[in-house]
Amino acid sequence: MISHFEIPGENHEALIKFYSELFDWRFERAPGVDDYWLIQIAPLDMELRLSKQVNGGLTKTSERGLLLYFSVGSVDETSKKIEALGGRILVPKREVQDMGWFAKAEDPEGNLFAIWQDMY
Repeated sequence: MISHFEIPGENHEALIKFYSELFDWRFERAPGVDDYWLIQIAPLDMELRLSKQVNGGLTKTSERGLLLYFSVGSVDETSKKIEALGGRILVPKREVQDMGWFAKAEDPEGNLFAIWQDMY
């Protein structure tokens, strides 16, 4: 299970715009840490424990990280939105036998990620 993720990049403003508009994520500057933003994609309870979903961080680095898959309602629609927001589709929609569809993409800073749509 993934417990946290970080997205590297030099232009945080562009990445915040890209991911907040693509997935409706919320970003908040980390208190006491330079050049680090907290990414909230899952709700937090009153004790600030994470729900079963994963939250992450936006950090400065030039390394390409792990490939994470994000669940979406439609690979086709999300692929169009990725391109409209300045990202690129690297591997167009492909079917995984009797499971679903995926596409691989990169954000405006060149970070790799994938989108996944369940078949059922």
